[in-house]
This record gives sequence, C-alpha cells and structure tokens, in this order.
Amino acid sequence: MNLYQLWGVEDRPAPEPDCFIVPSYTLKDRETPALMTRSQIEKAVSWQRRFPKAKVIFSTGDAQGLGVADAAVMSAYARSIGLPEAAILQETKSKNTYENLLFSRRMADEFAFKQSVLVLYDLHARRVLAIAAKMAWKNLYWLSASAPGEGADGIKWFRTFSRPAILVYEILGMVYSRWKGWL
Repeated sequence: MNLYQLWGVEDRPAPEPDCFIVPSYTLKDRETPALMTRSQIEKAVSWQRRFPKAKVIFSTGDAQGLGVADAAVMSAYARSIGLPEAAILQETKSKNTYENLLFSRRMADEFAFKQSVLVLYDLHARRVLAIAAKMAWKNLYWLSASAPGEGADGIKWFRTFSRPAILVYEILGMVYSRWKGWL
C-alpha cells in the first residue's frame, strides 16, 4: 500500500442523490479548471446523468486572485461536456475549504436537498470530510476523483504541480485547519 492509498478515503455515494457539490481544487488559468478540478467536474457530470433531476453546485469564489470565480469557470467547463444549464448552481463567495462547505451546505439547505454528495479531489477528500464532520454535516456522502497534479496560475502553482506536492500541502492543510478550529 502506498502513501496515496493510506491518505485516501473510500467513497460513500448516496442511494438517491439530488445534489452534487463540487468545491474547486484549483484553476489552471482564468478560463480552464486544472486537471484535478476537471476530474471532479467530470465525475459530477457522469453521476448527474445517472440522476438527471439532481443539481450540481459548483463552489468557490476567486480563491486564486485571478479576477474570476472558480465556480463560473467550472460551470462553463461542465456545460462544454454536456451538463444542462438547468442543473447548474454556483456558490461564488467562498475562498477556502471551510467556506466551500459552509456556503454550499447553506445553499443545499435552501433548496431542501435531501442527499447532497460532495465530489472531491481524492487527496483533498480527507481534509474536506474532517471539516464537514466537525460542522456536524448530516447525511454525509462523497465521491472522489483522481488526476495528476498540474501547475496553476496565481498563488497555487507550487502546491499543485504534482501529486507529491499536493499530498504535502494537504497534510499541512490538516494542521492549519486544526489551528483555525475547523477540525
């Protein structure tokens, strides 16, 4: 067993999902989700096709300082691979993982979704799920998507250029999240 397998978490899909929440991992540039985020979007779109009444919440504001909300870029990519506009919702205020969960959960509650599924980048999943558990997220379901690392514009280039860099960042992110009181 390698370190990635030890860090990963097994998926827990919902039996009848009505919402998929996709917190952006990162953008490659102002118009393109990085490979990690594209893998999340593609997984959400494939599951939404299985449950066509479900909505997809793309979550993240301008977390990289690129002047564009990640959610808008993610939505455009999702439309380009066939996700209907009517299935798309955007959460554009969040700047970090804690806020992704807080604002997306509020949105899911406003729409009265019963089985929201987090669609996560696999190396990010452990931290997201720990924060969601601390928030007392009810009926917690998730799916993980995997992809190689890829450099990103703005402040995330170094920490996203490879899976080893992402893993180190996520381990440090757990420490930071605990320090912030999110865990």
